[in-house]
Amino acid sequence: MDKKRKLLTGHEVEDMSEEWQAKVGNDMEPLPGGFVKIMPGGWIYPGRAPFFLDKIQSFQFREDDVIVMTYPKCGTTWMQEILWTMLHNPDLKHPQAAAPILERSLEIDLDILISPEEMKKNNMDTTLTIFRRHCPNKKIEDGVFIQMLEVTQSPRIIKCHFPLEILPPHLLEKVKVVYVTRNPKDMIVSYYHLLKYLTFFNYKGSLEKHAKEVISDEAMFGPFWRHVHQAWEKRYHPNLHFIFYEDLKKDIMGELDKLSDFVGINLTEQQKQNVS
Repeated sequence: MDKKRKLLTGHEVEDMSEEWQAKVGNDMEPLPGGFVKIMPGGWIYPGRAPFFLDKIQSFQFREDDVIVMTYPKCGTTWMQEILWTMLHNPDLKHPQAAAPILERSLEIDLDILISPEEMKKNNMDTTLTIFRRHCPNKKIEDGVFIQMLEVTQSPRIIKCHFPLEILPPHLLEKVKVVYVTRNPKDMIVSYYHLLKYLTFFNYKGSLEKHAKEVISDEAMFGPFWRHVHQAWEKRYHPNLHFIFYEDLKKDIMGELDKLSDFVGINLTEQQKQNVS
């Protein structure tokens, strides 16, 4: 494998150092392709990421798409449920409301984490069946989730853990982005438990070790503060809504008013209660 490659964005892809592998990587299950770092930025991802990052550059975003963008474990799923219900099910009558959020609001970067082989190992046969039904002529190795997103009906609620700088440069001129962040102390604890729970990572480090990895920008999907800062700098852009997880917990009705204004939908008081 070449030590450095170029993404379509111009970013360079580097293999992670032996030092990082010994310090961090060895605490997780080996992944096909290992881990890579995207520069500038220092973004750390599984080795499958460059292929899908390049695919995203030509992905056909739609003007009514809403992207839920976060660093992992900052309130992503909660916001997906809020926005999906707001735009698709404000009266709580949608026939697909009981389906897993993974099927109603797809994650554009999930293909970098889970290969088709890992899906079979982790009892995700239902996902593969849905893919074959909706994308009958597509190759599974070209991405299960990104290709299902292509055929998802509008308005799409798209989950994304990638930061702004490695996404298409004019993204905010076309779609709306809801960026959610959270107290990093709580995020770190939640992220730690996720890595322990996911069998394809099977993280073996301690909470203290994981916290140090996040703080030192050595954790997967990091660096955290750069991720947040890029969205914070765009907080006054008309197509980006920046929200804190803690504010959502503290005053959900007030935050729902802001969200509904942002996505351009008028909800009755009963519908707001339904969404909350």
